[in-house]
Amino acid sequence: MNWQQICILIGAAGLIVGAGWKWLAPWLQKAKLARVKLSTQTQPPKDLTPAEIEYLLQNGLSGKGLAATLLSLHNRGILRVMRNNNDYVLCLQNLHKPTNTLEKKLLMFIFTGKLHQRALASIHSETTPAFMAKLIEILRGQLNKEHMYKQIPPLRKRGSMLLGFLAIFAGVLIIAGINKIFPGSFPAVFALGGIVGGWLLSRHGQLSQEGLHELALIQAFKRYLTEKSKLNDQKLYYSYLPYAIVLNVERSWSARFDGIASQAEFIKAVEHKFKVA
Repeated sequence: MNWQQICILIGAAGLIVGAGWKWLAPWLQKAKLARVKLSTQTQPPKDLTPAEIEYLLQNGLSGKGLAATLLSLHNRGILRVMRNNNDYVLCLQNLHKPTNTLEKKLLMFIFTGKLHQRALASIHSETTPAFMAKLIEILRGQLNKEHMYKQIPPLRKRGSMLLGFLAIFAGVLIIAGINKIFPGSFPAVFALGGIVGGWLLSRHGQLSQEGLHELALIQAFKRYLTEKSKLNDQKLYYSYLPYAIVLNVERSWSARFDGIASQAEFIKAVEHKFKVA
């Protein structure tokens, strides 16, 4: 085996190891999380919205996460959700209360122009895929800023497929140019590119120590939501319901209260409107 073949094998191995590490990362993350022992938390993690919690858990945002965020805004008096026949009307009440970037962007999309009232059915569904992509970009940026994720290359942070193809094309041109200037150098350049590419792949989407700690707090709070003891504080129920929704334990949380009105229909309505393609 000559040196050119060895270099090509090294480059290919780098890419394979990087892709494999990216695939194994969620399982390794779960193993790390299992070793973190925290007592049951009776409050949600500070400053994390339901959408951020969903993204930390699933590395993605869904209509359910948006519905939970809207309910959270409703409970905090920023937004008012009202049932109107077969639709829901959203009324903007107080935009000056503290909201993070994601919540502001969501409200700006719903209440375009100077609107302060909007029926859910009037939101144009054809615009939601681009809007969801923008929200995910903002959400990822927020979590990176808060050091929840390890730093990733700006290209991956943008998440643009077009930029990705352009980067690959540029990489091929650079390799071809180097090989033309230094004939026979392609295997060495490929080996280096494979190692760098594998490293970038392994870095994408990994939680930092801060992110793992927040995830442990979320799991500890989830245990509280699923306890069997009964509660009768209606305000507490609706305050924590958005978090129970994104943690998929809304039934367990509701079972702790008697005579509480369900908001499941609103969740389904928002999920249908904000589908992720």
